[in-house]
Amino acid sequence: LGPKLTKFFYGKSEPNFLSATLLETVSASLLCTPILLYFFGTLSLISLAANLLILPTISAAMALTFITGITAVIIPPLASIIGKLTGLLLDYHLAVINFFGAQKLFLIKIPANDPLVFLLYILLLLLFIGGKLYNINRCKKLKMKLE
Repeated sequence: LGPKLTKFFYGKSEPNFLSATLLETVSASLLCTPILLYFFGTLSLISLAANLLILPTISAAMALTFITGITAVIIPPLASIIGKLTGLLLDYHLAVINFFGAQKLFLIKIPANDPLVFLLYILLLLLFIGGKLYNINRCKKLKMKLE
């Protein structure tokens, strides 16, 4: 869904880092929403903000964790320093998660294990098909103009 939304909003140009992050986060959230609602019965309307704050640092956290593990075998004192940096980054992640998780005002609750939530995928499918039809019609019109 992310590449489709990017193409829809930006065409052939590349979005900036923040826009790309936003589009990917929205895409993942849209596709995961029915699953989250089914299994947990809750959905946070501000989870997008939390994802935008954490997502850019996930790669760094993973890399630092890996480097800590490798240096622990080779140079333990260096591993300790890198581990502390990793801990600070992960503490930031936890602070963001805890702050946004405590905001109960933005939480949608429905009964868990209700299979009707999967009907949301029909809405997403209709949006996808509508976008495809829109692109097909646009291409036909463009082709007619060129002829």
